[in-house]
Formats: sequence, structure tokens, C-alpha cells
Amino acid sequence: MIGQETVEAAKSWCEIGARWIGSGAPKLGLNYLDRAIAVFSENKELNWLTFARHNKLDGLMRTGWEEDAEIMFDEVMEGYAQQEEAYGKALLLSHLAECQARQGRNERALGNLNLAAAIAEIHGEQTLLAHVLALQARISLEREDLVAVIRRFRRAEEILEQQGLEMEALRLRFSAAEAMVRLGERADAIALLEDLQTKLLRSHRFREALEPLRLLSQLYEESNSWDEKDRISEFVHLCGQRIVRSDDNKRTRDPAEPEIRLMEDPA
Repeated sequence: MIGQETVEAAKSWCEIGARWIGSGAPKLGLNYLDRAIAVFSENKELNWLTFARHNKLDGLMRTGWEEDAEIMFDEVMEGYAQQEEAYGKALLLSHLAECQARQGRNERALGNLNLAAAIAEIHGEQTLLAHVLALQARISLEREDLVAVIRRFRRAEEILEQQGLEMEALRLRFSAAEAMVRLGERADAIALLEDLQTKLLRSHRFREALEPLRLLSQLYEESNSWDEKDRISEFVHLCGQRIVRSDDNKRTRDPAEPEIRLMEDPA
């Protein structure tokens, strides 16, 4: 049996690995996780072992090793099944679906997302449900099922708003507007984008406002609405100035390391 001091060290390795993966350095994160997994496996720490394996699966996906990630699916799912952990099951199914979608296996991906959505909804995991619905919409977008795409984006947006996650909801509003453009519903898309850019500018989210503004500018140009296009162009210019000023200020500070976890740490 491995000593408790080593087990506590492994928990730290697991957390560090998860943070590195979340902050864009998956290969470094995988090194920490492999060390932690070896300890948890030998010491039969099921909660932490499952947590570490799921983070490793996430890291493998981010490095583009989808096949290796998919191989880990069964052992991670088994860990969640033994713990009766619904959130983990639904999140894992969504990750599997992402792997399958990247490999062009969209039907299987959508099937797994249907199951993930059902688990999340039954167990009241609303934020996760919104994530699953948005992923379903993006995969359906590749199949040109635009009506279903818009419906899922809007429902996910509504859930996130109810959870108080305004910025996440606004990002989905932009995705819904893009789908509306593809569907030919340009007037509805413009109305949605105008509301979106207004909220982003009022909250000083200048970087996030650029994409909606650029799409609005394109739509107004295509409809020969030159006064509206000029108005939006002024907003784009304003955003550019504010972003440059913000970037200059950031150079004087040390960036904080992001605190990103796949799930809550096991107790």
C-alpha cells in the first residue's frame, strides 16, 4: 500500500494536470496525470482515479488523439457507474460524442448526446444540459438540420440565462444568429445580433462584440443598408481601440493562472 503522503502528492499532481490541460498545455498536464493515475490505481482510490482518468481523456482529446481518448471511455464510465455519478456519466458521453464527431461519426455522436442530455435533465444538471444541447446543435449544423440547430441553441441559451451565466448564453445567441443566416432568416438574425451587440457593448465586452458586429456589417452591406453598416463600422472601430488599450494595460501585469477543472475534485 502506498503511503498517505504519496497519495496526497498524487492529488496535487492531478489538480495541476487538470489546470495545465484547461490552460492549453495538455501534454504537460498528461505527464502529471499519468503519475497520479499510477498512485490511485495501486491504492484503489476510485474517486480520484476516475477523476484523473477523465482529465486524461480530456487532455488526449485536446492533443488530437481522439482514438486514444475513446479507448479510455469504458474504464472512466465504469468508475462513474460504481460511484453512481450522473454528472460524470453525462459529461463523459459528451466528450465521447466530440471524439466521434471529429472522426465524422455524427450519427453515433448525436446518439450519445441524446443519452447525455437525458441524464443531465433527469438529474437536474441544467448547465451541463445546456452544454450538451449546444454540442448537439453544432454537430447538427454539419448536417444542415438548421431548424433543429436553432431550437437547441435557443433552449441552451435560455437555460444558461436562468443559471445566471450571461456570457455563455450570449455566445450561443451568436451561434443561433449564424444558423439563422444560413437558413435565410436574415431579419431575425439581424434582430438577434443587434440585441447581442448592444448587451456586449454595454457590459464593455469589446472583444466578444467583434464577431457579432462584423456579421451585422456584412448583412447590412448585402441588403444595401449603408447607414446601418456605417453605424456598425463605428462600433467595430470603437471595439478595436478599446481592445488595444486593454492589451496595453495587461502587459504591465502578470497573468493569473486559470482555475479550470473538468469536474469538482473528489472529496
